[in-house]
Amino acid sequence: MTTRTKALLGVLGVCVIAGGAMLWANRPAPPSKISPFMVPESVKSGQAREGPPPVLFAAPKFEMTDQNGQPAGDKALHGKVWIADFIFTHCAGSCPKVTSKFVELQKSIHDPDIRFVSFSVDPARDDPKTLKDYSDKNNAGDMRWMLLRPADQASVIQVAKHMAAIAPSTSHDAVAHTDFFILIDPDGKVRGLYDSKNDLEVEKLKHDATILNAERIAAQHPGRSST
Repeated sequence: MTTRTKALLGVLGVCVIAGGAMLWANRPAPPSKISPFMVPESVKSGQAREGPPPVLFAAPKFEMTDQNGQPAGDKALHGKVWIADFIFTHCAGSCPKVTSKFVELQKSIHDPDIRFVSFSVDPARDDPKTLKDYSDKNNAGDMRWMLLRPADQASVIQVAKHMAAIAPSTSHDAVAHTDFFILIDPDGKVRGLYDSKNDLEVEKLKHDATILNAERIAAQHPGRSST
């Protein structure tokens, strides 16, 4: 190999190294810590709009057992506006705060026709008695609140996925769940997802639920006022 060839190869090597360094320097920044609950931009409840919330997608069908040991599923909720969350009673992380917000929501919405549904994501420990004790501890006497135990964890995770309400487990909680509330209309369509940690979104949820229930009353009872 001649001296000239060696020189050319040396220059080429320097160019390759320099080019690689430039690509590395201009690489996309790594994502920040991923949110425990990723909501698609197209379904975020905070989007500016007028009137009732849009239909996002159909809620899944399900059959579970309530806190009274009775069968309960989507058919029992058909024709009702309902708000859902996903919890488990032994949660050491966000669930107590989520449940506190959920109870506040129940107490601020006085309409007897609106339902509140808490799906347990820990059926191994959340039997009907445990769920009943949990409801009595947090908001005794509110017959609108259904706490549901699935047949197994896989089935409730499927429900959560179909409601866009799935999150990874954390260092505090070994079970996947979410801090979001989900609004479902009388036809079983998801109409919004609302961050329970955001007071403005919770207020928006109250407003949207009231609108949907007024529409339900108007459709079923023409001429009847919703107030």
